[in-house]
Amino acid sequence: MEDEQRPDGILGTLYDRAQELLPSNSQQMKTIRGAWSSEYALRLTDDHTAFHLHYVRVQTLHQGCCYYAHADGRVVLDRDLLGRSALDVWDQPKAVRIAALDAVYGSLKPPAIETVILDGANIDKSQVRAHVVCAEATMLLEMRHPGSRPPRVVLVGIVGDILRELTACKGVEVAASDFDSTLFGRSMHGVYVESGAATQALVANADVAVVTGMTLSNGSLDGILAVARDTGTAIVLFAETGANFAAEYCRPGIDAVVSEPYPFYLSGPGPTKLEVYRRSR
Repeated sequence: MEDEQRPDGILGTLYDRAQELLPSNSQQMKTIRGAWSSEYALRLTDDHTAFHLHYVRVQTLHQGCCYYAHADGRVVLDRDLLGRSALDVWDQPKAVRIAALDAVYGSLKPPAIETVILDGANIDKSQVRAHVVCAEATMLLEMRHPGSRPPRVVLVGIVGDILRELTACKGVEVAASDFDSTLFGRSMHGVYVESGAATQALVANADVAVVTGMTLSNGSLDGILAVARDTGTAIVLFAETGANFAAEYCRPGIDAVVSEPYPFYLSGPGPTKLEVYRRSR
């Protein structure tokens, strides 16, 4: 994970916007008080795909999160992060920088248009979450698809229950892509999963793209948004990575964001939540 200077693209825009939104007495909103590097393996049921995932959390007044690719190697945190400004951690891995910025946005985000409380076992929460994401995609399909052919949706970043729910939509053509080599090149819920290298072409061919927040950390989100602007493809972003960016994501043209701020549904029994934001039309 090489060091970078201040980023271009949507991440740079998020950084600049935070500087605009922060009040003059914002020191506590920016000061890093804690950081966690987590790794877990998960299979919700015997019928679900097993995942091996990594994420970083950073805490200021709120907590921010960033998932990153297993292939990038585990992020090792430095105690010297504590007390630093979350907006000045350019010497840190990208996942730390995104999680730190996300923590700042926890103090800046407006109320969601809708809040959905998830409760029960992990599998129950996962199914409700998939339904909420797919409801946003369906609503956009009704507005976007031309009617002369079947509507088309692409899922960018495999989330098993979301893919299952999309394939249950009658008459909808579903495509999918992922950079995880354990996922692409195989069929899931009747959909052949393409390599992430095919993502932009799949987005260009779709009426709606359902995109995971991890596209920010793997660097593919800017290209997806550029293609969507050129082709008129609507975007639904599902965000655990950068969940607190949701309202700002709607400014550059993302049509709907379903964000899942920490703690995530997989934390076990007990309530967690989703927040829904939509672009003004």
